[in-house]
Amino acid sequence: MLLTKLLKLSNLAFSKNVSQKIFRNNPGLVFNQIINKELNNCRYISSTSPEPSASNKGNINQALICFKYLRLIKKAIREIGPIVEENKRLEYLLQKAKEYNIPPDYIDFVCRLSVDSRATVGLIDLLLFHNCHFIVQYEDIDLSLTKHHLLKLCDTTDAFIIQNNTKWPQNFDQNGIIMVRNDSTYSPFKDLKETQMMATNVGATTVTQEIDPEGLPYWQFLCNSSDLHEVKRQLTEKGCLIEEAFVGYIPKKKITLSHHARNTARKMFVELNKIPCIDNVYTNIS
Repeated sequence: MLLTKLLKLSNLAFSKNVSQKIFRNNPGLVFNQIINKELNNCRYISSTSPEPSASNKGNINQALICFKYLRLIKKAIREIGPIVEENKRLEYLLQKAKEYNIPPDYIDFVCRLSVDSRATVGLIDLLLFHNCHFIVQYEDIDLSLTKHHLLKLCDTTDAFIIQNNTKWPQNFDQNGIIMVRNDSTYSPFKDLKETQMMATNVGATTVTQEIDPEGLPYWQFLCNSSDLHEVKRQLTEKGCLIEEAFVGYIPKKKITLSHHARNTARKMFVELNKIPCIDNVYTNIS
C-alpha cells in the first residue's frame, strides 16, 4: 500500500484538491507536501536527501540494478511526465523496481529530484588501496550532503575523496554508452559481425556483447561523448530498442586484486548503493 501511494504521487496531488495549474507550476513543492504526509515511516537526514537505508544488503548485481532503475525512473518522469496513468514507461519501471525490492524511500527521493529544478549532477573521485579507483556519479540538490555520505563511508574503509585535482582521466576514458537489447524478440542484428558493421555505419567506435545485472543480453555501443545523441538517433531508426544512452566512463586498464582486496572493494561498491543520490559507480577493478 505504501509503494502504491508513492507510485501515484501526481494523482495524490489531484486527489488532495491541488489544481493541475498549481501542480505543473510547482511540482517539487507539491511532491514534498504530499510525501511528507503519506510516508510517515520514511527517515530523512533533511528534506532533500534521505538517510541511507541499512536494509539494502544485496550483492553487487542488486546494487547495479538499483542504480539502473532509479536512473530510468528519473528519465521517464522528465521525458513524459510524473502521472503514472499517462506514462506507461514509468508504470513499467516502477513495477520492476518493486519486483527488485528497491526501497520505497529511494524511489520517493528520485521522483522528487526529477521534478526539482535545483538538482545538479556531478562526479566525485574515490581512491581505494592498490590504485583501485571509483568514479561516483551523483545527482543531488545539496552537494554537502553527498559528500557527507561519502566521507562517512570513507571513514570505515581505506578510501579517500580526491578533493582538488581530478584523477579519473588517468585511468578512464569518457565515452557515450548506448545499451541495445539483444534477444530473440528485440535485436535487429543476426550476429556480432553484422552488429560491428552497423556500429561503423552509425559512427560508434566499438560494440561488444554483454550481459546486464538482470541476466539479459545486450549490445554495448561506445562512441565519442559528443556523438552520443546522433548515434542513438541512427540506432533507433535502424529498429534498435535502446535501454539506456548516457555518457559514462570505461577503464583504460583493469587492475587485478587479491581475493580479500577484491571483496573489500566490492563491498564498498554495494555500500555506495545505500546513498540514493548516486546514479552510477564506475571502477577499474577486473
